[in-house]
Amino acid sequence: MSSGTGSGARLAAVALLASLALLPVIALAQGAVTFDGERYDKAFENRKGRVPVIEYVRPPERIENWTRLVAIRHFPQLSDPKAAATDLARTVRQHNPQARFDLIAKDDGTEAMVDFITWAPGDERMEFNVHRYRKVPGTSGLVAYQFAWRFRSAELADPTAQVRENRKRFRDAMVQADLGNPFVR
Repeated sequence: MSSGTGSGARLAAVALLASLALLPVIALAQGAVTFDGERYDKAFENRKGRVPVIEYVRPPERIENWTRLVAIRHFPQLSDPKAAATDLARTVRQHNPQARFDLIAKDDGTEAMVDFITWAPGDERMEFNVHRYRKVPGTSGLVAYQFAWRFRSAELADPTAQVRENRKRFRDAMVQADLGNPFVR
């Protein structure tokens, strides 16, 4: 890129100001989001399926070995956040009847959140998930934000206390998160 004076310099200054104003959008375009104070880089994207998805992991993790993951999905065919969260909770219980979940929804019907801990039989890893379903202006259907944390209880000094603390922390972070909307139409 060359530097110059006159209209070229003014154009560069305007472009710089515009890029600063659009920083969250640029971060998505460049393939990174921030959740709970940590950077997550884009690791997977599929915009063509019935449920378009973009998944992010913390560097140097990859999609094959992540311990924390952020995902953004678009459900163009859904319109009720609470029903979507309830369906996910039902699916989790079908796959793991011992899994417990908590579901909360805004009274105005614009948003719902479900969190749960689950595991696969014979796998020593557990997974905490929190999903937030939202009606987002400019987007048909719902946008869903997910945070997932994979761990082995043997890795934690006090598994019960640490899971309880992290559950609260990650739920609060999801409520506060502004992960953008890469599915704007």
